[in-house]
Amino acid sequence: MNIAQHPERIQAAAGAHTFILYSADTLLAERLDQALASLGVVIGRAGNVEDLIREVGLLGPDAVFLVLDNTAHGASHQAARQLAEIYPTLARIGVGHPGEAALHAALQAGVAEFVDMDNLESATTIVSETLRTHDEQPRRGGGPMIALIGAKQGVGTSSISTQLALRIKAHLGEQEILLMDCGGPVRDCSLYLGLEPELNMLGAILNIARFDQVMLKTAFARHEHGLAVLPLPISALDRADIAATDALRLFRILRSHFGTVVVDLGGSPDPLLAQHLIRNADLVLLVCEQGISSLKASLDYLSQLETTGIKTTAWHAVINRHVDERAVSASHIGQRLGIPVLATLPHDASGLNDAQSLGQLLPAKNHWARAVDALALKVLEAIDIKVPATTEDTLGRRLSRLFVRSDAV
Repeated sequence: MNIAQHPERIQAAAGAHTFILYSADTLLAERLDQALASLGVVIGRAGNVEDLIREVGLLGPDAVFLVLDNTAHGASHQAARQLAEIYPTLARIGVGHPGEAALHAALQAGVAEFVDMDNLESATTIVSETLRTHDEQPRRGGGPMIALIGAKQGVGTSSISTQLALRIKAHLGEQEILLMDCGGPVRDCSLYLGLEPELNMLGAILNIARFDQVMLKTAFARHEHGLAVLPLPISALDRADIAATDALRLFRILRSHFGTVVVDLGGSPDPLLAQHLIRNADLVLLVCEQGISSLKASLDYLSQLETTGIKTTAWHAVINRHVDERAVSASHIGQRLGIPVLATLPHDASGLNDAQSLGQLLPAKNHWARAVDALALKVLEAIDIKVPATTEDTLGRRLSRLFVRSDAV
């Protein structure tokens, strides 16, 4: 399914859950996906049980559906046993035709619930109740994902994403950090970093079976400070070839390889892909300015997302190009948006343009750079990542205290 070419599936993208149907029946997968549109996305997977176990490890789904009929009986029971051993907290739900044989098969498989494939209207209720009993699901494995979104182009989302990712990388040292360049204009983050990546998101999807530590170290474009970058394809036709299920699988794999993922969605050319990423983010930052047009665009955008079922109350706002003397204060913007303001960034076009022209970090003394660095620390605190103290910093503080005491004597 191509999310860019199927706007009627926007509601399906609104749910936050991921489900795997262990079956080669693509029609059943599509029917179940439609029935559970308000809850999330259903991904059909065939193959042997080892393939299923590996897929569960990669995707971290909320539940696995097992077809309990005569043709899939043996494989489903074997899958149920192995899933119970390896992922004991994962919800397992049977699917099939109701009857005494199906009930007996469900009991043998040890599934939590059973969905009648001839009456999928009740599936949402059944699955919702099952998920409530498995509320400790670790469905988002891997490193945290931070998404930055702007309601319109020109508010500085890509500039902030780029510098924020660099500052997070600087704070976390050797940890692998990925910047996903998914905003518009396409590849502007890469441009600001002075990079021309060969590997893009479509290429990563096509090579997903080859993902390992060697590919991680060699295939991704990297800034001189070690930040990895993965952009969208330049071609609109290539972007249209990115399917929702493939994108979801790629995100899960990237999060398993990278310690932290920063996603630029400023003016995203694919709104549905942006929504898909937002749903999977651990922290969402809405970038806006003090102007009335930016405020109105942000309000309209938040309202649009709410109608699709995406909750925005846990988001945070970042006010870019902030001027204290303006009549519209940051606190007023936060109140209007209904979300807390995490940071305000001062206006410094010349300093930022100079850094972007050279593909470099802003100088540490620059006031915009200091504000972004403070934002990076707040972001890391929000996603529960502790910043390691470097040996140099620790030694410097000790020497400073020593010299102060020596001078006082």
